[in-house]
Amino acid sequence: MRNLLQKITMVLVLSALFQGSVFAQKNISKRITDENGIPKFIKFEKAVDFSSKSAALLKTNLNLNQEEDFVLSRSEKDKLGMTNYKYQEYYSGIKVEHGIYFIHTKNDKAVSINGDYKRVPDNFPVTPVLSESQALQKALEFVGAEEYMWERPENEAFAKKTEPSGTFYPKGELVIVENNLSEDASVRKQLNLAYKFNIYAARPLSRAYIYVNALTGEVVMRNNIIKTVSAEGTADTRYSGSKNITTDSYDGSYRLRDYTRGDGIIIWDMNEGTDYNSAVDFTDNDNNWTSAEYDNADKDNISMEASWAFASIYDYWKNVHGRNSFDNNGGAMNVYVHYSVNYDNAYWNGSVFTFGDGSDTYFDALACLDVSAHEHGHGVCSYTADLIYSYESGALNEAFSDIWGACLEAYAAPEKMIWVMGDDIERRDGHDGLRVLSDPNEEGLPDTYLGDYWWTRGYDNGGVHYNNGPFCYWFYLISDGGSGVNDNGDSYSVNGIGIQKAEQIAYRMESVYMTPSSEYADARVYAIQAAEDLYGEGSNEVVQVTNAMYAIGVGDPYDGDTPDPDTEAPSAPSDLTASNVTSSSVDLSWSASVDNVGVSSYEVYKDGSLLASTTSVNYSVTGLSSETTYEFYVKAKDAAGNVSSASNTVSVTTDAVDPSEDSPMVSAIDLTVARRGRWYTGYTTINVSSGGNPVSNAYVEFTWSGDYNGSSDGYTDSSGNLTASAGLSGTDITVTIDNITASGYYWDKDASEVSETYSSFAYMPSVDIKAEVYPNPCKNEVNFVVETDKASDARIILFDIRGKEVVNEVKSVIQGFNNIEINTESLKNGVYFYRILTGEGVSSGKFVKL
Repeated sequence: MRNLLQKITMVLVLSALFQGSVFAQKNISKRITDENGIPKFIKFEKAVDFSSKSAALLKTNLNLNQEEDFVLSRSEKDKLGMTNYKYQEYYSGIKVEHGIYFIHTKNDKAVSINGDYKRVPDNFPVTPVLSESQALQKALEFVGAEEYMWERPENEAFAKKTEPSGTFYPKGELVIVENNLSEDASVRKQLNLAYKFNIYAARPLSRAYIYVNALTGEVVMRNNIIKTVSAEGTADTRYSGSKNITTDSYDGSYRLRDYTRGDGIIIWDMNEGTDYNSAVDFTDNDNNWTSAEYDNADKDNISMEASWAFASIYDYWKNVHGRNSFDNNGGAMNVYVHYSVNYDNAYWNGSVFTFGDGSDTYFDALACLDVSAHEHGHGVCSYTADLIYSYESGALNEAFSDIWGACLEAYAAPEKMIWVMGDDIERRDGHDGLRVLSDPNEEGLPDTYLGDYWWTRGYDNGGVHYNNGPFCYWFYLISDGGSGVNDNGDSYSVNGIGIQKAEQIAYRMESVYMTPSSEYADARVYAIQAAEDLYGEGSNEVVQVTNAMYAIGVGDPYDGDTPDPDTEAPSAPSDLTASNVTSSSVDLSWSASVDNVGVSSYEVYKDGSLLASTTSVNYSVTGLSSETTYEFYVKAKDAAGNVSSASNTVSVTTDAVDPSEDSPMVSAIDLTVARRGRWYTGYTTINVSSGGNPVSNAYVEFTWSGDYNGSSDGYTDSSGNLTASAGLSGTDITVTIDNITASGYYWDKDASEVSETYSSFAYMPSVDIKAEVYPNPCKNEVNFVVETDKASDARIILFDIRGKEVVNEVKSVIQGFNNIEINTESLKNGVYFYRILTGEGVSSGKFVKL
């Protein structure tokens, strides 16, 4: 009989559900679904009652499973008199990022619904494998910024202006999100349990939500917050065809500013003037910089050429040499074009780059790729070798710039004539360009030191634009190779090692060995030494570098036997130890490795990933998270690229954040106690501060008198707050701070014990009720959506950041959903905590007032 009743009950339930479903289907006048049949838009034939403001309407039409839910996040009334309710999707209490659905109503009746419902698979994992700190490290590695906002004290101070506990330091939120970084369209729709971080980088400037898979550590999504930083546009450049460029979205249009690289690349329009203060931005209304718009008599398309060229220059130096802009400190590249009238020149003045439009008799507008790279090369030289711009040192200065011009074309535009400088801008009859690195004689430059065409007069700073020829030819020879007889009558033969190796040798010469007064003889020594550093003594690279110097008349050919290739790896570093551990750093040291030729560097690994390379036997690791365990090991590497096995592994746990570098005496403790109201518990919030500044990570011990059933000892948070709570009975309770311990602090006896007594309230079981707060942040009012099973009174209590009660109101609620509006106009800007109590239970949380 019991089974029969169960079957009848089940049939009745299924019948009711079926009838409801049939009614819903019959009441739909328009239904649009995605490729998986999930509704994107539904319009009802007859408006549906929505006076309860319940998400049940969505549950019915979207066929949600038991773990899925939608929670009201906000509502707005539009000009048509309709009220539109926005709901956020959740799965097992976890927010489904971008799972948003709207219910559109008129006169409390729903007329349509639409949105994006992310159907979460059954048995979706909701427990993370990675900790929040581990995921944050993955996110920071993905962003790869030089500096972050929270690393600047002035930024952290600014963050606290609107919220005392404010910080730019990222806090992880566990969410469910799609993988939009995958190139596979099918994978992009897959849902991932992920940590969401708001990462604000200072250099290069960016701010984005970064999502890290909480199971694997893979970054699955990046969502920019600062939309005005950059935009991807297309440009019909003057010499290089259609290119993608990065611009700045600004005031409804786009300008040629790229803030994704260093401190920025800004292209300025001089309008044929010479006053830099009068320069203006180039702007475009749709970020599609077409030839129809800019290929004009004013040569405005040179601005797009410059934008693409300098972006390529930055990328080359960053990716090939690990150099962050010309100064290796992210220096902004301010590029001025349309300088003066018929100006056939370009220059770096120590701070900015300037380009004329040319006279068309000699040259066209000069801001092409290799000329731009040439001028940028002067910037690099001024921050490295700083070669004196005169005679031989000046010739080497010019030669390095020509070399970087060739390297840039090989890197970003290999279809161009990489060994001809200025081929894009050349307008003279019978000339391919300004200079030809593969054959300097073609443009009247020497290819041999002190040989034909060698400049001996004082004009041109002692021939800096002429006597650079031999060094340029040396670079060409080691890159591509060549043979012949030089002006000294010496036969030579050089086998090229490739421009990729050649550019590494040249950069090491300029950045490590060259001095301001270096000359050709010095260049030979430094070139050979750089090659030995990089590829080992007696290596093929050393042989070719030496023979190429002989080819240009500097020194003798290589006279040693070429040894067998070095294939022996160094011994593993030993005795790796860690010392000077702080909350964010640790010093590592180890015993040197041994190699048959010589150890060139050590690779430091953190948690299995390469962290850094160093030539020393010690390394200071910075940027670590507090109270986090890391594992480090080191490998040795020789010049031939052979890598040793790993050293011993050391495990390091960073310290907790020290509340103060100055270790001051704490002079004040603020104790705030919960006041009267229909509360099921009493609680007290203390604030630990020193000189008005909060003290975090202070361990607080309490003593209670009276009837106590709670555990409240603990550490203060980043705002210096700790809340202690306990169920209360019929007696008053006195709470005493018995002891406080904070690193670097000691306590004034007068402040070491603070007591306060508060009244008891009738004890009620702890039951959570459903409540949502919106908008958050708010301005002059905040709304609480409270769901109750029966009509009753609800008490709304608001506290400021120090625990002071600022609002205490009682509202009547009905069964179902209730929208409770609280006026916040009189409240100061900052963070507030709320507590909502009904006859059924309690809900608490926080919001921000702006």
